[in-house]
Order: sequence, then structure tokens, then C-alpha cells
Amino acid sequence: MSVDARVEHVGSLLRPQYLRDAREAYAQGVLSPAAFKAVEDRAVREIVAMQEELGLPVVNDGEMRRESFQGELTAACDGFTGVDVNAWLWGEWHSAEVGDVTIARPSELAVIAPLRKRRNLAAEEFTFLRGCTSRQTKVTLPSPSLFANLWSPQRSLAAYPTLDAFMADVVQVLRDEVAELVRLGCTYIQLDAPHYPLLIDPAWRAFYTERGWSLERWLGYGIELDNAVIDAGRPAYAAATSSAAGWWPAGMTRSPPRCSAAFAPTGCCSSTTTSAPAPLTRCGWFPATRSWCWAWSRRRPHRSSRWSRSRPGSARPDR
Repeated sequence: MSVDARVEHVGSLLRPQYLRDAREAYAQGVLSPAAFKAVEDRAVREIVAMQEELGLPVVNDGEMRRESFQGELTAACDGFTGVDVNAWLWGEWHSAEVGDVTIARPSELAVIAPLRKRRNLAAEEFTFLRGCTSRQTKVTLPSPSLFANLWSPQRSLAAYPTLDAFMADVVQVLRDEVAELVRLGCTYIQLDAPHYPLLIDPAWRAFYTERGWSLERWLGYGIELDNAVIDAGRPAYAAATSSAAGWWPAGMTRSPPRCSAAFAPTGCCSSTTTSAPAPLTRCGWFPATRSWCWAWSRRRPHRSSRWSRSRPGSARPDR
């Protein structure tokens, strides 16, 4: 059976140095909000122009306005504590280029109060982006399962007695965001980094089992969460999910548990950090009617595809 494939940008591009400097100045109170916003606008215009020059049929804003592709929920909602960039990077990293790196999980990291949304996650990003290009635009949102990391059995019980209760609110925030994006005219949304593939790794499995996400239900539960978000915008838009190549530990032979849930995006992406990706192996979990694409990103000079991790933390150090 032939499989149609296309190439598009997975989501993030490296932030230019002037934007990083401006973000630091803004955090220190040296740069005003309006001045910082102007710097972000410049970065988005430049990154859109670069994608158009490369001939990409689908463009996004490179996530220039985000500290991390994962961080918009915690940036837009109250109820969290201990959140900094290490909330998404903690764990043990291994690389032939820089050796072994260990980043501690922030000790205060947790959801400690019911979520209260202060602003939209990506609506502003989309409305600015659509004014910068005539091409198909794409908005990236994090998969709800990614935020299970933030529920703590020691610190979160007063706000959410179970992980499921917390995830229900996370899903509702993301559903509201999808509905607003569709109302504004967005026709392509990508869910990033679902965490349920990681649970095939024993360390991840132990981490989430402690939080009530057992191996017996991890795949079906995670898919249900993603489908709930995807369904919030149907039938007015296309949805895709992006899973980074290399999430499945090398040499792992354990078969995933049975799953009765049907995954419902209209497309599935597998991201790579090279311009010549390895052949794509279709996963039997997804119906043959779904479209596939390779989501290409530039090779990073210091963080390459040779990175691996042996303990829980973010699945993608380059974003």
C-alpha cells in the first residue's frame, strides 16, 4: 500500500539572540511589555519569511512567543507553583557531544490550586500569524497528557484529589482554546508531545504509576484525552499529532497493552532533526485513512538526535 507523505515544520525554531536578550530584559523589568511585544513581532515576521523562502506550504510562527513549546498552559493559567524551564527539561540526558547532564526536577513543581485561565494560550499567536502570510497556517498546542507531570500526590490533593480530576480541567482549557482558534478562522491545529508513548520505558512507567496512571490504561486514557481536545473543533479544522522520533527506547521489545480507543486526528507527524529522515514505519494503532507527514527541523549544533534520556523529563530537549 502506498503512503502519501509531505514535509512541514514541526513547530519550534531556534529563537534569535536578539529575542533571547529581549526576553531576559523583559523578565528583569528593563524592557516594557510593548517594547518586548515589538521584538516578538519582528521575530515572527522574520521566521515566517524564512519558511516562505524555503517553499514550505504550511507555516507557523516558530513558537517565538513561547519560552518552551510546552509552557503555554502554565503561562496562561494560575494554579501552578515551581514552574520554570526545568519543569520541562528535568531528568538525565546523555550525549556523545557534551557527555552526561542531569537536571533536577524543581522541588516545588506542582499544581496546587484549581486552574484559573488568565488569557488564551495561542489565539494571539494565530491572529498575528495570519496577517503575516497567505499560506496555510498551523497552530501548535501541547497534548494534555504532557501536563500529567505537574500533578503531585504529595502537593496537589487539596486542589485535585486525583490525576484524572486535574487532567479533566487541563482538557477543558485546551478544548476552549481549540474552539476559540476555530472561531478565529484557524483550520490546522497540531497537538504536540503526547506522553503516553513514553510509558513503555520503565522509569517513566514507575513515575506515572505513582500518580495513578497505570500501565493497563495508559494508552487508551491518553488517546481519550487527545480526542476530547481534537473533537472541540470538529468539523471546521484539521488536526494532527506530532511525536518525536526516538521516543521509543532503543532495543525495547515489550508490546504495548491492548487499546480499545481509536485515535482520531486527521494526520500524524513524526519529527526528525535531519534533512534526510529514515524510512517511516507505519504504526498499526492508526487507521490507514490517516495522512502522514515528516515534520522537519534543523539540526541543532549542540543538541542533536544523539541525545537520549534514561529518566523521566521532557521528551524533546531541542524545543
